[in-house]
Amino acid sequence: MQASPSKARADALEAHSWSLVQSWLSDLYHPSPAPYVERNAATLKALQNLMAENIAADHVRGLVAAAQKEELGTAGPRPTLDGESLSRLLESSLPPPSKQALESLAKSAVLLGCPLQSDSDPPSSIEALQSRILNLTREMFDLETQITSIDELTSTLNRQISHIQQATANFVRETVPSSDNNHLSASTSSPPESASFPLTSALPIPLPTTPTTTETAAADHYARLHEQTLQHQRETKQLAIKCAEYKDRIAALERQAAAQESQGGGKESDLVAALLAKKDSLRRKRALITVLESRIRAFHGLPPDLEASRAEVNRAQAELDDLKRERDARFERLGGALDTS
Repeated sequence: MQASPSKARADALEAHSWSLVQSWLSDLYHPSPAPYVERNAATLKALQNLMAENIAADHVRGLVAAAQKEELGTAGPRPTLDGESLSRLLESSLPPPSKQALESLAKSAVLLGCPLQSDSDPPSSIEALQSRILNLTREMFDLETQITSIDELTSTLNRQISHIQQATANFVRETVPSSDNNHLSASTSSPPESASFPLTSALPIPLPTTPTTTETAAADHYARLHEQTLQHQRETKQLAIKCAEYKDRIAALERQAAAQESQGGGKESDLVAALLAKKDSLRRKRALITVLESRIRAFHGLPPDLEASRAEVNRAQAELDDLKRERDARFERLGGALDTS
């Protein structure tokens, strides 16, 4: 069934209207894609009204711009302002805080004796002094920050030095014989303040001019202690390197194990599924074997030959029939005896 000409004309008009609206939306949202709208009569009417208003506003805006351009073209060049007029205009346009700041700047320039210079003149010593004064605050702040950092580092170093001195004194007090404790504690309690390394500052030994056997032993002990400390430092560095190497190896092994686990996860699940399927098949086979064994057990005692087995079955069937007839006869005799009695 073909549509009527009026219906076809209405559909064509609606399609043309939608194409105009879609083209306008594409131009409006360029370079982004146009939004999706539901195609119905109400939406089409609203979009057509919006498109008409937008086109009319663009036309009016274009006319206003053309009129302004024509007016500017016919107005002619404006008179240029000289420096004094421009200065008065700027001063009258400034707000009150800006006027006060400008007056303060002018008074400072007058007090400092700043001459009027043009942009082409080289900077004078007064300008350099002004720049130096402006940069002085920033430099003072940087210096104060550096002094604070140096003070913090100095206090930290002093705490470390005192801690090392105390630890060394405790170690010497525990290792050296009790007869030498007083002398060694006196020698370690007052280290020189100009020492630059904590270890050497913590181990000074002021030997007297006439050394005794005890003082010589103490000096030897300090020498051995210094050598042991250096050895411990070297071993600590080596252990730190080894520790970092072992940590890297452990991390590599953990990554390798994680990769193997992620790769073997699918295989393990497939293996479990296969085992479950085999278990189910085995259970069904066991049930079938039980049924077959019960059926085979019914044929127990028959000869292996097929004909002999059939003859045995027929004999057993005939014997069963004889027993049934005998049973029936006995029931009949029993019933007759009960009737006569």
